[in-house]
Amino acid sequence: MRREKIDLENTLEQEQEALVNRLWKRMDKLEAEKRILQEKLDQPVSAPPSPRDISMEIDSPENMMRHIRFLKNEVERLKKQLRAAQLQHSEKMAQYLEEERHMREENLRLQRKLQREMERREALCRQLSESESSLEMDDERYFNEMSAQGLRPRTVSSPIPYTPSPSSSRPISP
Repeated sequence: MRREKIDLENTLEQEQEALVNRLWKRMDKLEAEKRILQEKLDQPVSAPPSPRDISMEIDSPENMMRHIRFLKNEVERLKKQLRAAQLQHSEKMAQYLEEERHMREENLRLQRKLQREMERREALCRQLSESESSLEMDDERYFNEMSAQGLRPRTVSSPIPYTPSPSSSRPISP
């Protein structure tokens, strides 16, 4: 019973450690992805034009308008990229939170199962102890009844000397 309890506790502990380790690995992976995405957002797509180049290109209103459209498009593209990264991050976080919730539920289920098994083991131990006590009491009652009637079970190692009853004329074999 004790070994069974220890085995159950060890199994539960190993499963808990495995769940926690998986969760930590996924969190580390998510953090790495987050860092990579952040680095991508921080890196300029192309080297920003120097002010001198801009002033040379923007010598006419058409070039200035073209440059403004280019910058607006660049801003829109970066905003879309940011929204996509945020959405992906949110989805991953929701997925990890859901997995964590499932792991916690599984952990709770296993803890309850362990508790039920421990209670069952304790009940079986109590029943075994009660059965042993009952058997000992039955043996003692039988012995007392036999002693009260002047009969006793013969054993070779019995310290009580045998006194034959007057009705028995032949010896009792050991």
